Amino acid sequence: MQTQRFTRLSGMALAVMLTLLIGSVRADDSQLEGTWDVTVTFLECSSQCPCPPSPSPGEAPTAPGLHMYLKNGSFLDAGGGSLLRGPAPGSWEVIGPHEFEAHYKFYLFNSDGTRRGSEVVTSHIQLTRPDAFEANATFDFFDPAGHRTSPEDGCTIKYTARRFE
Repeated sequence: MQTQRFTRLSGMALAVMLTLLIGSVRADDSQLEGTWDVTVTFLECSSQCPCPPSPSPGEAPTAPGLHMYLKNGSFLDAGGGSLLRGPAPGSWEVIGPHEFEAHYKFYLFNSDGTRRGSEVVTSHIQLTRPDAFEANATFDFFDPAGHRTSPEDGCTIKYTARRFE
């Protein structure tokens, strides 16, 4: 009798643990939360859509970054493309299965430390795998007085990202 009860309880405990494990693995498939190693590709460069220098003629400019999507919907970007830009706090939300939207802002500075302006980024993120995403985004550029200088529909950029481990 005692052995039979122990077998049922340990079998039930094993079933519960497997259910929790499988559930947590499935949940990871649709989670954006965490830190991501991001490459930003600038698709449109002009005086209205300022970009970093291109790595070689005919190649689109890129910039590295770390994006941190926090549990409470907060966002932080640590851009690695320039020492003349500040951190980028913001927010993110789920908009569909494996789809998310993020908004964030950062300040840009001149080499003498004066503020050159700011950028506001809106990105539409699609998880392509549990450890990768792609995003189409726009950024709006504002001068130091807060006047928008980018085109009405923004400047286009694209992200590719891998989960940072």
